[in-house]
Amino acid sequence: MIDHGKPPNGSPKRVAVVHNDDFKKDENPAGSDEPPSQEANAEVALTAGKIASILKDLGHETMVLGVTDSLDGLMSNLDRLRVDAVFNLVESLDNDPGREPDLPKRLESMNIPYTGNSPAPLLLSHAKDWVKQILSAHHIPTAPGFIVQDLSEIPKMKNRKLPFPLFVKPA
Repeated sequence: MIDHGKPPNGSPKRVAVVHNDDFKKDENPAGSDEPPSQEANAEVALTAGKIASILKDLGHETMVLGVTDSLDGLMSNLDRLRVDAVFNLVESLDNDPGREPDLPKRLESMNIPYTGNSPAPLLLSHAKDWVKQILSAHHIPTAPGFIVQDLSEIPKMKNRKLPFPLFVKPA
């Protein structure tokens, strides 16, 4: 253990390193063609432990907390533990990456500082169609493309004459 003394402001902070544990529910059923992902997803728990260890070596009081689907228990723990900050490693809740903004929203409502992006960019990172509209509104060039709401619209897109190769990005 490296002794770096007290943090720069002289008093240790209580820092919760929070990561998603929802991958534990993501077991691949027998006969599934999907590659197993639990081992890769489990890396986030190892990373959380390493970050907590580094923060502890820097003089902070740390705890590692996992979350699966609901934030209610986590938020109660953060309140009970009186944390000063959260090191946020949560990328999904209940195996849904679209819920990534949920934790920062709740942390902001409790006035708990955290690492990482705020809810707005996290929300936009999962909404490519919105981002394209925002960039276009600010005259920032984007690759030509179109949004398809229904498969019946695809034949109408032939007239667009987009050059190959084409890339499909789910909005």
